[in-house]
Amino acid sequence: MSDTIIRSSLFISVFFLTVQSVLMLFFQQNLPPYIPFFNSQPWGEERLIPSAAILFLPLVLFLVFIINNFISSILYIRHTLIARILTFNSLLFIFLGLLAYLQIILLVF
Repeated sequence: MSDTIIRSSLFISVFFLTVQSVLMLFFQQNLPPYIPFFNSQPWGEERLIPSAAILFLPLVLFLVFIINNFISSILYIRHTLIARILTFNSLLFIFLGLLAYLQIILLVF
């Protein structure tokens, strides 16, 4: 935690996870039964998933956050740069997950 890059990435990641969870709780009741999730698919039913499945998004992001930061803590003593890269990649992954969720919300509403 003495490394400023790792500490900043951790705090911002936790903030983004919290924001996404709060938004998810706020919008969950207003979602339609099916939402567009697979945006790379052509228009149609292939793009849709049940709206309850969107609850797994923060869980997956949290799992990636835990795994990357666990590996980062193991590698920090010998390979500081790799530990920083893993922590920053975790932040980037969580930020992109938040943007994907916001895109889904904007498409639905």
